[in-house]
Amino acid sequence: MMKMMFQQNVLGRNVMKEVDVVIVGAGFAGLSAAWELTKRKVNIAVIEAMDRVGGRVHSFQTKDAVTVDLGAQWVGRYQRRIRALAKEFSLPLVKTYTKGKMTYNLRGTIEKIEGEHPPLSPEGLSDLFQLKEKIERLVAELPEQDIWNSSLAKELDTYNLDAWIQTNMFTEEGRNFFRLFAEVMCVELYEPSALDFLWCVKTSGGFQHVLTAEEEWFSDGAYTLALKMADAMKDHIYVSTPVKRIEYGENGVIVLTEKQVWKAKKVIVAIPPAVSGRIEYNPPLPAERSIITEKINQSSVIKVILIYDRPFWREEGLNGHAQCDRGLIRLVADSSPTDGRKGVLTVLSGGRYAKELAQLEKQRRKQTVLKEIGLLFGPRAEQPIEFYEKDWTEEPWIRGGYAAHFPPKIITSFGEWLHQPIGPIHWASTETADEWKFYMEGAIQSGERAAKEVLNRLT
Repeated sequence: MMKMMFQQNVLGRNVMKEVDVVIVGAGFAGLSAAWELTKRKVNIAVIEAMDRVGGRVHSFQTKDAVTVDLGAQWVGRYQRRIRALAKEFSLPLVKTYTKGKMTYNLRGTIEKIEGEHPPLSPEGLSDLFQLKEKIERLVAELPEQDIWNSSLAKELDTYNLDAWIQTNMFTEEGRNFFRLFAEVMCVELYEPSALDFLWCVKTSGGFQHVLTAEEEWFSDGAYTLALKMADAMKDHIYVSTPVKRIEYGENGVIVLTEKQVWKAKKVIVAIPPAVSGRIEYNPPLPAERSIITEKINQSSVIKVILIYDRPFWREEGLNGHAQCDRGLIRLVADSSPTDGRKGVLTVLSGGRYAKELAQLEKQRRKQTVLKEIGLLFGPRAEQPIEFYEKDWTEEPWIRGGYAAHFPPKIITSFGEWLHQPIGPIHWASTETADEWKFYMEGAIQSGERAAKEVLNRLT
């Protein structure tokens, strides 16, 4: 198991300690902020509610040294910050296996297809292409900064995503397939606004960049990067320490946990917005900031890892990837070790499908997953030698999957409060990112941005 020891409630009750900056949360947003400040000799304390660092990233290795990524996993070629950190901490990235045919379960028919186009009619493919072109035009027109002030953004923010898809596509076949693509958001598509989706695409550099976001992954697991960053700052990280209250004013902040009191000049709250709203603030935060945390929709995702004695699907000319518009599992990817000593299929279920899967008793849930995998890859797929699952909605300090999303009219009404500092309080999380929002890269960028804000105000 990949685990390192950090400080756990080492201060006595009501003992006050003073630092320059307190960082609440030890996911990639908090760790990247801490790393930037540490490199500039700023005295910090990182306070994490869970008993580990990493936030929405968590990996381990099996007894056979097979990496199991239960959280965020993939890295794209245009995600420069996480790639730079991988290089800085000497962590190799490996290519996602894509050689062979893709498996589709669409409209109740299983098809194995070579190439990048799904098995749709010419009209359906044309519909997908025209929507892709429309998305690229729209994101090019959206402003780089202060998106909420744009007249185009205000128009897009009036639609929920499902209604926008319905309006902007002309075939039901195309609509259904694009909905399947958009389900990666892991919420019901009537919940987020169209602007929420297009803003994500905008911050990623365009639709083509989004399609490259799963090209590589950490051979030792993404969690290893979090552990290495944390280990470099281990004397300043406190786990199993939920923050209860933040008092703030012109002279700085007081951060209170059950057994600790921290005094600082600044605080960076680097946790999901909905979770940040559970902290008590004195004085209370402006109403606009509270609305942001109350209205955001937490995503639901279950990730299942299936390990086999070998990647047998490759012998059949399959690449181990699948997309399904039937059943409770919607996406499958090959995450096998590069040496092929074991086969690994990563299975994802999101939104209402994850919620339905979560309602099943554990053994029934496993049977359901294996039955659906068997439909895609044959009877051997129903006999993994190891089975692991993670329901991210069960994490009390995270409450959901990859990221959270905004319903219509929230971004353009209150978006400026998403990461606007409030006195000495600064905000970071992948939801607040200016680049690669909703990805690990976005979390890192948000932390670096918050650290820069703090440095500018400290000097």
